[in-house]
Amino acid sequence: MNCGQRQHTANVCGRPANPSTVVVAAMAALSPPEEHARQLFEPYGEILDVTINGRKPAATHAFVFFNGKKMDKHAQKACKKVSKKELMGHTLKVEPATSISRTSEPRAVVFCGNLPLGVTEEQLRPLFKKYKTLDEIRIHNAMVSVEVQFSASEMAKYACLMLHGTVFQSSPLSVELKRLEEYTPKQLVLLTQARPAQGADRKS
Repeated sequence: MNCGQRQHTANVCGRPANPSTVVVAAMAALSPPEEHARQLFEPYGEILDVTINGRKPAATHAFVFFNGKKMDKHAQKACKKVSKKELMGHTLKVEPATSISRTSEPRAVVFCGNLPLGVTEEQLRPLFKKYKTLDEIRIHNAMVSVEVQFSASEMAKYACLMLHGTVFQSSPLSVELKRLEEYTPKQLVLLTQARPAQGADRKS
């Protein structure tokens, strides 16, 4: 909730924001996440505040698939040759993908971890392209929870309508209005106190 002073957000004034003006989004984590969140939501209205919830997101990871007569050999070589290589300042970890069962996935699969946030397939593929059985690369972006406060509830609702379920950085977006139960009891008291009493006279 805005305190009435220009560019003062709820966080600055110590009051919780009206939930009808705040959207909570689960989105792919890019660095810096606040800047990318603003770029994503700014087309839908005036933004007063952006808050990143929780700890720093874990690094992105990927699964690399090989297919063909020499796929197992190439997967083993990739684990040895690509692991510990540097990509955008990150030391890669490449090993057999034990979480994917061979009965459900006939191709050879390796896990590639500790990837930088926002890495693309085009940036990762050159490390594996020398193996001719390379078939597919699936990047799994680390996710981050973001709260975006708009200056009006109509803007927040519009952002939810237009963005929920769309794809951002190869991952679907979850965008919804903040719920009252997500506030602490103390925040709920402050939120109630900040609202004008029902039927109270309004000064022009």
